[in-house]
Amino acid sequence: MKKVVLSAMIFALGGCADLGRVGMHPDVRTASFSAPKSDIENCLYSSVSRVHLSISRDDPLAGGTDRFNLLDRSDEKVAWVELSSVSRKSTAMSVYYAPHSAEIKKAVDAVITRCRAEFD
Repeated sequence: MKKVVLSAMIFALGGCADLGRVGMHPDVRTASFSAPKSDIENCLYSSVSRVHLSISRDDPLAGGTDRFNLLDRSDEKVAWVELSSVSRKSTAMSVYYAPHSAEIKKAVDAVITRCRAEFD
């Protein structure tokens, strides 16, 4: 009986991921840019520091989509960013962020606005 309970616990915990403050039902903001993905990634790195967040690269998704985590000062995930190439000179960005957080929404808007101003 102990083996069954232990196996069930390992199975249940094996699929767990740290969702941070983002949670299971995040708010989403999308944007497109007339620039290569590498340029938008560089803009993302510089813009995030201006809104007092940090960024870490996550495992990429299928199809060449790059993923990043945005972290607050206590290193808790507050947003996920996905960057994908639409063409050689066009990039799509999706940001999934903590719902009901005006502070995080403002930071996400500032990052997107700064990158749009730089490339569009």
